[in-house]
Amino acid sequence: MSLPYNLQWAQDDLDKALSKNDPMAIRAALQEILMQLSWGVDVFPLLSVIIIASETHDIPCKRMIYTIMTALSRRDPDTSILITNTLLKDCASENPIVRGMALRAICDIEITTIADDLPKIIAIGLADSNPYVRRMAVLATVHLYQVAPAAVEEKGMVNRLYELLRDRDPQIVCNSLFALSAILKDQGGIAFDANLIHHLVNSLPKFSEWAQSEAMQVISQYTPETDKERFDLMNIIDQFLQSSSSAVLTGAAKILLTLTSDKTNLQKQVTSRIIPKFITHIHANAPEVQFSLLKHLIVLARRFPECFKPHIPFFFVQFVDDGSVARAKFELLQLITPQNFAREVIETTARYVLLEKPFTVEPGIKLMRDLALQLPQAVPIVVSKFRLFFDMKRHHLINQCLVVLPDLMRRLPTSLSEFINLLPSQPPRELSGPALGAYAWILGEYGDRLEDAVYCIESLMLRSWDQEKAPVTIAGKIGQEDPDSYDDVSAMKICIITALAKLLFVNAGQARPVLAQALGRGLKDAHPAVQSRARFIYKLLQADLDAARAALMNVKTSDQPFVEDADSENIDMVFDEFNTFSVIYEEPRADWDTQEEQIDIEIEEEEEEESNEHKLEDLQEITPQQFQQLWQTEGISVVSDGVDLGYELELKDFVAAVLKANVGVMASGPTPQGNKIFAYGYIDGNIALIECLEKAGSMTFTIKAETEEIANQFKDFWLGFFNK
Repeated sequence: MSLPYNLQWAQDDLDKALSKNDPMAIRAALQEILMQLSWGVDVFPLLSVIIIASETHDIPCKRMIYTIMTALSRRDPDTSILITNTLLKDCASENPIVRGMALRAICDIEITTIADDLPKIIAIGLADSNPYVRRMAVLATVHLYQVAPAAVEEKGMVNRLYELLRDRDPQIVCNSLFALSAILKDQGGIAFDANLIHHLVNSLPKFSEWAQSEAMQVISQYTPETDKERFDLMNIIDQFLQSSSSAVLTGAAKILLTLTSDKTNLQKQVTSRIIPKFITHIHANAPEVQFSLLKHLIVLARRFPECFKPHIPFFFVQFVDDGSVARAKFELLQLITPQNFAREVIETTARYVLLEKPFTVEPGIKLMRDLALQLPQAVPIVVSKFRLFFDMKRHHLINQCLVVLPDLMRRLPTSLSEFINLLPSQPPRELSGPALGAYAWILGEYGDRLEDAVYCIESLMLRSWDQEKAPVTIAGKIGQEDPDSYDDVSAMKICIITALAKLLFVNAGQARPVLAQALGRGLKDAHPAVQSRARFIYKLLQADLDAARAALMNVKTSDQPFVEDADSENIDMVFDEFNTFSVIYEEPRADWDTQEEQIDIEIEEEEEEESNEHKLEDLQEITPQQFQQLWQTEGISVVSDGVDLGYELELKDFVAAVLKANVGVMASGPTPQGNKIFAYGYIDGNIALIECLEKAGSMTFTIKAETEEIANQFKDFWLGFFNK
């Protein structure tokens, strides 16, 4: 069978290059094969010539050949044996670069084909005299641990990795740290002592930036025994705060914070020292890195907000800031803004939210609300900015302002008149569900200070129940109802019913008919929460008006922080896990690094399929002479039987089926009497022989075995082919 023209050209080019032993021509031909492979072309027909090309000594050619081989082995595991033999031979090459590349490539091969050889190869690589080979061997131990953890222990590789932590090559030390961390993750991590830590600390200047960050993860777990040792370590680590790598900076900060964990004043000095370094990196890195660094500063600000006072202008939000960076800055400014910086922070925040970048308006308005609650002098500034948003008719901003106004009114009763003056006389059509709910709450709570409060709520009521027929999106346009819109509308209906019940005690003449209409609609509403609230209000008013007045008209003020604004109980735990994902998630690792209980259904199904699979035990091959000798043996049990198939047997397909069932076919083919098959198999370690004849859909067979029980078991197995 001829090859497709594209593969034929590639094979011809590679054959010509190999015949001339021209490395550049071989590279060009291999690049063409790699291109075909990247396009999804099956290059398996070229495997033989690729294996021949692997004899070249050119390193770039070797690298491309290994890439092709590993790709082929993943697509067709049956070819792994051929490829593995080639790579095993290269693992013994005199060229250390070839040995290292072959070792790295062989780890991409399916483990079943090299289960016995891989641990030996890695053990030899760990003891290799060349550092490049040792680097690859160290990384290979991680792969071996994932596929055969017992082999790592049997070969004593963990002890060897501990020895390599003192290797002269810094990259080997780094790779060993990485490998040990992965292998010993479930055993408490790397077991280190003072000598090992001192060795790592003194070796840090030789490491790459990535290696430094990995080593610092280990060093941060060490607790010095004396203050002298503590300060010696701090003096050495301090120089890495000048690193151009953000990973090294956060790693060094983690070590310094850990070393001073039992000395609050000293830890505060460390925080003051590292903040300028973080600021430098924030202004010089990509948005993703800026966000990560800001989240680390937020953790520090929760414990030492006073350390940020000299640096507050650096955290003002800027027009060019990405949305995620702006949100992180809003969160940080809420923690560190003092009285004298309140105006500048609110001014810059207001200018930024006017851009209405996605996912920034809500946190920006929330920052202004938090500053108003924390700093009394900030209240007039916040009110002026909210009035600006209302006057500009920026609907998205008005939505968010209305959402936070109830909190400000409850916590700041002295400024209540200023907040009430912000409200529009009529609710805008573009308001969203939460904003309308907040607006209804304000009308019900302070209806005695607002004119036409009942009529405003009446318009809200008509709009709310009309939304069941035509749901309103945030932009105020008619569209398909999303999963959360129904809850927003229901919450708004509950607020309307409650607000009208309050207004009944303020302006009974106007509120009574509107409340009756709202209760009637609420009792018929599809949402159970709306029905429950309407029923509760109706029965409360019917039972006792004085009790209803006491329950509904109590003053809603509070001088305590809201529950959602309270500091998390996990703050100290997150601080202790500095320089981890806990800082990003704002949760300790125990909360976010949890694996849900999973039932491996696929494996169970495979096991069930294997248990029900029509197969004999593993086959032990015999020669035709041995078969004939066993068949002619006297005194063995003989069982004869037959079966009416109802169809003519396709001999070739049937032979393929019995071979898959671990039945050895000694001979098969057509004869004048019909299709004949001589076969054998093993049951409980005992061999059974069969002679089978099939003609015109009728089959007869004779089985010979050592005992009649074995012969009958083999007969049942043979008939099982036709039952299936």
